[in-house]
Amino acid sequence: MKGYGWVVALVLGLLFAWGSLTIVGIGTAVAVPPGLLGPLVSWSPLLAFALVNLVTVGLPLAAAFSILALVGQRLSGQRDLLFHLLLLAPFMVMSGYYLFQHPQPLSRSELTALPQYLLLALCVYALTERPKPITT
Repeated sequence: MKGYGWVVALVLGLLFAWGSLTIVGIGTAVAVPPGLLGPLVSWSPLLAFALVNLVTVGLPLAAAFSILALVGQRLSGQRDLLFHLLLLAPFMVMSGYYLFQHPQPLSRSELTALPQYLLLALCVYALTERPKPITT
């Protein structure tokens, strides 16, 4: 990574981690009517809560990450994988701290949060510029 791109990535990553607290707080406070999830809860409660978490928390987190990644790309000119991983690192460190603060077997809250992490990984993959294949 050339120049100050890593500084931009870490500063925006800290901003993303700080903003994610608000996004997660508002997303978890959204009330979902029982009639909407009733059939899915009777079939698989874990899947129902994971789907709600994905829609109410995961999508806003992915949108915020994408916006900050695009701003960071414009500021630093970096589009490589290291830039996006440094942008995501403060959020993942914060999430890991909350996850491992009280060691216990994986509970439902960690399993329902897994889709939002997969969505963020998909955003990193989509925003990363891959090298062009060599044609001969």
